[in-house]
Amino acid sequence: MKKLSSNNLDLLPNPIQLKSLCQSIAVLEAIISPEWQYRYYSYNKNWAKGEEFCQMRNGSGDEILILFGKTGTVINGFAHESSFQDKDLITKNLAKEFHPFIFGEPVASIGTTFCIWTIEENKKWTNNKKALKQENFCDGSEEFLELLDGKPETFHEWAEDYYDLENLSLDIVKQIYSHTPITRKTVKQLNPTLKSFKQLKEDLEEIGYAYKL
Repeated sequence: MKKLSSNNLDLLPNPIQLKSLCQSIAVLEAIISPEWQYRYYSYNKNWAKGEEFCQMRNGSGDEILILFGKTGTVINGFAHESSFQDKDLITKNLAKEFHPFIFGEPVASIGTTFCIWTIEENKKWTNNKKALKQENFCDGSEEFLELLDGKPETFHEWAEDYYDLENLSLDIVKQIYSHTPITRKTVKQLNPTLKSFKQLKEDLEEIGYAYKL
């Protein structure tokens, strides 16, 4: 069975779907893990004028940074154990509108082992296919893009393992993947011990996700 990776971009949701998905994952983690430093995903709806931003970091040096811009979307991935770090080759033919993001900070300091972009919404994702043919090609994309396949079951399985949860409700995960507004009942079903609804509201505002708390 094919897995989402630099070689299988047809499995990556389109930009509109991806934006919604990233918000959903960020919301789920904000509820499950109130302490920001332990989360994988964060999302900022107002990162810059006309731009939204998503970041994945696992604490081991691996990161994904996604820019949802006015003219398109670009994904920068860095797998610290990958020996494939030829950024010039990886980003060859990158649309010029993404250069400030990919070659500026914080991406420049983090690094790049895979880069994927699309200029117009609902168009196909692209990357430098020549990079995929290199002898030492192993960019980490299959492992770190896994949660972006759009399937609630994928997040559910991952979260139960990562957060050591035994009774995470798949139905609630599906609701949040569908952008059902967050209620106190939803929160308590996901995390009965959550203490600060004030902090959660701030997180939801930053993410841009509807709530009724």
